[in-house]
Amino acid sequence: MRKPGTTPYAEKRILFSSSSSRNCDITACRSSASIGNTQASFSEPAPRPSGLASSSRDNPVHVWDAFYGKVRASFRPYNHLDELTAAHSLCFSPDGEQLYCGFEKMVRVFCTERPGRDCEERPTVVKKQGQSGIISCFAFSPCQSVYACGSYSRCAGLYSCQDGTLLALLPTRHHGGLTHLLFSPDGNYLYTGGRKVGARTEACPK
Repeated sequence: MRKPGTTPYAEKRILFSSSSSRNCDITACRSSASIGNTQASFSEPAPRPSGLASSSRDNPVHVWDAFYGKVRASFRPYNHLDELTAAHSLCFSPDGEQLYCGFEKMVRVFCTERPGRDCEERPTVVKKQGQSGIISCFAFSPCQSVYACGSYSRCAGLYSCQDGTLLALLPTRHHGGLTHLLFSPDGNYLYTGGRKVGARTEACPK
């Protein structure tokens, strides 16, 4: 079983790790690279090409080469005060063409072919309605053009991949913030994991 805080990838050629010592390291083959002096968030590996995204305080979102541990591209999310801000969660779209980043009541979507600060902003709360809290995790449906967002406000929302429209807000069943999401292979169920209680299963609206 994998130890918490580590992400093995590329047939054990690379290891992304973070620890309570506030150091985050990338170890690839015989080399290593530090990505910052604070705890970081990592994405699952990109479908293509082989890469993995990381976010840490006072640093851009970096996409790393999964074989050599080198930065391949950097994305700079800015808040409403035009300040660089760190993403709390990261996830590549199934085709690898977009990188989804979670923030407080906001999802920012970057095109992986265009590094920099340009992104699409998708608020999760509009006119005081929607999914509040920090967006802490993502999952993509294997059957529909739908993605799910989990938040520290203990709920999950289903959104359209095309424009980020909220399709459904699932009932709050956890006592702590959500940390993991996973669709069933047929896309009919969404498995949710939280901080204080184990996994839950939610039926996805048709």
